[in-house]
Amino acid sequence: SVTDTHRSDRSSSSMHLLPDNNMQVYCSISLLSLLRLIPSIS
Repeated sequence: SVTDTHRSDRSSSSMHLLPDNNMQVYCSISLLSLLRLIPSIS
């Protein structure tokens, strides 16, 4: 249907926009969790 193609079009375009942002967010999140884990380890 028309709405289906429109929806998939939208999601694919957003997927093209996201990768860099996603990597930044993922990196910062893992860094934060690491910082949070370190005190309990040492």
